[in-house]
Amino acid sequence: MGAFAVATGLAARTDAVHAAAHQIAFQLWLASSLLADSLAVAGQSLIARELAHGDARGRRYATDVVSRVTNLSLLLGMALATGLTVGCYILPLPRLFSSDMEVMSVLGLLLPAVIATQPLNALAFTLDGVLYGVNGFKYAAGAMIASALPAVAAMLLGMQAAGALGWTFDGRLLVVWGGLALLMFLRFATIMVPLRNLWPPFDKLRP
Repeated sequence: MGAFAVATGLAARTDAVHAAAHQIAFQLWLASSLLADSLAVAGQSLIARELAHGDARGRRYATDVVSRVTNLSLLLGMALATGLTVGCYILPLPRLFSSDMEVMSVLGLLLPAVIATQPLNALAFTLDGVLYGVNGFKYAAGAMIASALPAVAAMLLGMQAAGALGWTFDGRLLVVWGGLALLMFLRFATIMVPLRNLWPPFDKLRP
Protein backbone atom coordinates (compact mmCIF):
# COMPACT_ATOMS: atom_id res chain seq x y z
CA MET A 1 0.00 0.00 0.00
CA GLY A 2 2.92 2.33 0.65
CA ALA A 3 4.23 1.70 -2.87
CA PHE A 4 0.76 2.38 -4.27
CA ALA A 5 0.59 5.61 -2.28
CA VAL A 6 3.96 6.73 -3.66
CA ALA A 7 2.75 6.01 -7.20
CA THR A 8 -0.39 8.06 -6.64
CA GLY A 9 1.60 10.89 -5.06
CA LEU A 10 4.00 11.02 -8.00
CA ALA A 11 1.13 10.99 -10.48
CA ALA A 12 -0.46 13.89 -8.60
CA ARG A 13 2.68 15.95 -9.21
CA THR A 14 1.96 16.06 -12.93
CA ASP A 15 -1.32 17.86 -13.69
CA ALA A 16 -5.02 17.27 -13.14
CA VAL A 17 -5.52 15.49 -16.47
CA HIS A 18 -2.67 13.02 -15.95
CA ALA A 19 -3.53 12.47 -12.30
CA ALA A 20 -7.14 11.67 -13.24
CA ALA A 21 -6.04 9.26 -15.97
CA HIS A 22 -3.67 7.54 -13.56
CA GLN A 23 -6.41 7.05 -10.98
CA ILE A 24 -8.81 5.55 -13.52
CA ALA A 25 -6.10 3.21 -14.82
CA PHE A 26 -5.01 2.27 -11.30
CA GLN A 27 -8.55 1.43 -10.17
CA LEU A 28 -9.10 -0.75 -13.24
CA TRP A 29 -5.72 -2.41 -12.66
CA LEU A 30 -6.29 -3.09 -8.97
CA ALA A 31 -9.95 -4.14 -9.20
CA SER A 32 -9.14 -6.65 -11.94
CA SER A 33 -6.11 -8.02 -10.16
CA LEU A 34 -7.91 -8.50 -6.87
CA LEU A 35 -10.24 -11.00 -8.52
CA ALA A 36 -7.29 -13.38 -8.17
CA ASP A 37 -7.82 -13.26 -4.40
CA SER A 38 -10.60 -15.81 -4.86
CA LEU A 39 -7.98 -18.31 -6.01
CA ALA A 40 -5.55 -17.16 -3.33
CA VAL A 41 -8.02 -17.75 -0.50
CA ALA A 42 -9.11 -21.12 -1.87
CA GLY A 43 -5.51 -22.23 -2.34
CA GLN A 44 -4.49 -21.03 1.11
CA SER A 45 -7.30 -22.96 2.81
CA LEU A 46 -6.79 -26.19 0.87
CA ILE A 47 -3.00 -26.19 1.23
CA ALA A 48 -3.16 -25.54 4.97
CA ARG A 49 -5.77 -28.28 5.41
CA GLU A 50 -3.71 -30.88 3.56
CA LEU A 51 -0.44 -30.01 5.28
CA ALA A 52 -2.16 -30.25 8.65
CA HIS A 53 -2.37 -34.03 8.14
CA GLY A 54 1.41 -34.15 8.51
CA ASP A 55 1.90 -37.09 6.17
CA ALA A 56 3.15 -37.76 2.64
CA ARG A 57 -0.38 -37.94 1.27
CA GLY A 58 -1.19 -34.49 2.59
CA ARG A 59 2.01 -33.04 1.16
CA ARG A 60 1.27 -34.63 -2.21
CA TYR A 61 -2.25 -33.21 -2.29
CA ALA A 62 -1.00 -29.81 -1.17
CA THR A 63 1.51 -29.83 -4.04
CA ASP A 64 -1.30 -30.68 -6.44
CA VAL A 65 -3.29 -27.71 -5.12
CA VAL A 66 -0.30 -25.41 -5.65
CA SER A 67 0.02 -26.58 -9.25
CA ARG A 68 -3.71 -26.24 -9.90
CA VAL A 69 -4.19 -22.74 -8.48
CA THR A 70 -1.00 -21.49 -10.19
CA ASN A 71 -2.22 -22.71 -13.57
CA LEU A 72 -5.68 -21.32 -12.94
CA SER A 73 -4.24 -17.95 -11.94
CA LEU A 74 -2.38 -17.71 -15.22
CA LEU A 75 -5.57 -18.52 -17.11
CA LEU A 76 -7.45 -15.98 -15.01
CA GLY A 77 -4.84 -13.32 -15.74
CA MET A 78 -5.14 -13.98 -19.47
CA ALA A 79 -8.92 -13.85 -19.23
CA LEU A 80 -8.75 -10.54 -17.35
CA ALA A 81 -6.38 -9.12 -19.96
CA THR A 82 -8.77 -10.21 -22.71
CA GLY A 83 -11.78 -8.82 -20.85
CA LEU A 84 -10.10 -5.47 -20.28
CA THR A 85 -9.06 -5.31 -23.92
CA VAL A 86 -12.65 -5.83 -25.02
CA GLY A 87 -14.00 -3.50 -22.34
CA CYS A 88 -11.58 -0.68 -23.07
CA TYR A 89 -11.23 -0.87 -26.84
CA ILE A 90 -14.57 -2.27 -28.00
CA LEU A 91 -16.98 -1.39 -25.20
CA PRO A 92 -16.98 2.13 -23.71
CA LEU A 93 -15.69 1.05 -20.28
CA PRO A 94 -13.39 4.08 -19.78
CA ARG A 95 -16.31 6.39 -20.55
CA LEU A 96 -17.96 5.25 -17.33
CA PHE A 97 -15.24 7.13 -15.43
CA SER A 98 -14.80 10.34 -17.41
CA SER A 99 -16.03 12.15 -20.50
CA ASP A 100 -13.03 14.48 -20.63
CA MET A 101 -11.25 13.92 -23.95
CA GLU A 102 -7.84 14.90 -22.57
CA VAL A 103 -8.17 12.40 -19.73
CA MET A 104 -9.27 9.72 -22.21
CA SER A 105 -6.25 10.47 -24.39
CA VAL A 106 -3.80 10.00 -21.51
CA LEU A 107 -5.70 6.95 -20.31
CA GLY A 108 -5.19 5.41 -23.75
CA LEU A 109 -1.45 5.63 -23.10
CA LEU A 110 -1.77 3.72 -19.80
CA LEU A 111 -4.28 1.04 -20.78
CA PRO A 112 -1.71 -1.23 -22.49
CA ALA A 113 0.23 -1.38 -19.21
CA VAL A 114 -2.97 -2.15 -17.27
CA ILE A 115 -3.84 -4.96 -19.65
CA ALA A 116 -0.36 -6.42 -20.13
CA THR A 117 0.31 -6.81 -16.39
CA GLN A 118 -2.87 -8.76 -15.62
CA PRO A 119 -1.33 -12.26 -15.93
CA LEU A 120 1.60 -11.22 -13.74
CA ASN A 121 -0.70 -9.62 -11.17
CA ALA A 122 -2.94 -12.68 -11.00
CA LEU A 123 0.06 -14.93 -10.44
CA ALA A 124 1.48 -12.66 -7.73
CA PHE A 125 -1.78 -12.39 -5.80
CA THR A 126 -2.47 -16.12 -6.05
CA LEU A 127 1.04 -17.07 -4.95
CA ASP A 128 0.48 -14.92 -1.87
CA GLY A 129 -2.25 -17.37 -0.94
CA VAL A 130 0.09 -20.31 -1.52
CA LEU A 131 2.66 -18.65 0.73
CA TYR A 132 0.13 -18.14 3.51
CA GLY A 133 -1.05 -21.73 3.11
CA VAL A 134 2.40 -23.01 4.11
CA ASN A 135 2.41 -20.61 7.10
CA GLY A 136 4.93 -18.31 5.43
CA PHE A 137 3.72 -15.10 7.08
CA LYS A 138 7.15 -14.06 8.37
CA TYR A 139 8.70 -14.69 4.96
CA ALA A 140 5.84 -12.76 3.33
CA ALA A 141 6.66 -9.67 5.38
CA GLY A 142 10.32 -9.74 4.39
CA ALA A 143 9.53 -10.51 0.74
CA MET A 144 7.11 -7.59 0.55
CA ILE A 145 9.72 -5.18 1.89
CA ALA A 146 12.26 -6.60 -0.57
CA SER A 147 9.74 -6.03 -3.38
CA ALA A 148 8.42 -2.62 -2.38
CA LEU A 149 11.70 -0.83 -1.68
CA PRO A 150 13.25 -1.33 -5.16
CA ALA A 151 9.94 -0.44 -6.81
CA VAL A 152 9.60 2.78 -4.82
CA ALA A 153 13.26 3.63 -5.46
CA ALA A 154 12.78 3.05 -9.20
CA MET A 155 9.77 5.38 -9.25
CA LEU A 156 11.46 8.13 -7.24
CA LEU A 157 14.76 7.99 -9.11
CA GLY A 158 13.00 7.60 -12.43
CA MET A 159 10.90 10.70 -11.82
CA GLN A 160 14.01 12.67 -10.89
CA ALA A 161 15.72 11.54 -14.07
CA ALA A 162 12.61 12.32 -16.11
CA GLY A 163 12.51 15.84 -14.68
CA ALA A 164 16.20 16.39 -15.40
CA LEU A 165 15.74 15.18 -18.97
CA GLY A 166 12.67 17.34 -19.49
CA TRP A 167 10.28 14.47 -20.13
CA THR A 168 6.62 15.26 -20.65
CA PHE A 169 3.98 14.25 -18.13
CA ASP A 170 3.18 11.26 -20.36
CA GLY A 171 6.70 9.95 -19.94
CA ARG A 172 6.63 10.53 -16.20
CA LEU A 173 3.44 8.51 -15.82
CA LEU A 174 5.07 5.66 -17.69
CA VAL A 175 7.89 5.76 -15.12
CA VAL A 176 5.29 5.35 -12.37
CA TRP A 177 3.71 2.40 -14.14
CA GLY A 178 7.08 0.85 -14.70
CA GLY A 179 7.55 0.97 -10.94
CA LEU A 180 4.19 -0.71 -10.36
CA ALA A 181 5.07 -3.45 -12.84
CA LEU A 182 8.42 -3.93 -11.08
CA LEU A 183 6.62 -4.25 -7.74
CA MET A 184 4.39 -7.04 -9.03
CA PHE A 185 7.27 -8.82 -10.77
CA LEU A 186 9.32 -8.83 -7.57
CA ARG A 187 6.32 -10.07 -5.57
CA PHE A 188 5.98 -12.92 -8.06
CA ALA A 189 9.72 -13.70 -8.16
CA THR A 190 10.29 -13.66 -4.39
CA ILE A 191 7.62 -16.34 -4.02
CA MET A 192 8.10 -18.38 -7.17
CA VAL A 193 11.86 -18.89 -6.81
CA PRO A 194 11.74 -20.51 -3.35
CA LEU A 195 8.57 -22.37 -4.33
CA ARG A 196 10.19 -23.97 -7.37
CA ASN A 197 13.24 -24.94 -5.31
CA LEU A 198 11.22 -25.92 -2.22
CA TRP A 199 13.24 -23.59 -0.05
CA PRO A 200 11.78 -22.49 3.31
CA PRO A 201 8.95 -21.93 3.97
CA PHE A 202 7.99 -24.18 1.03
CA ASP A 203 10.12 -27.05 2.32
CA LYS A 204 6.91 -28.30 3.93
CA LEU A 205 5.86 -29.47 0.45
CA ARG A 206 8.80 -31.85 0.04
CA PRO A 207 7.70 -35.48 -0.50
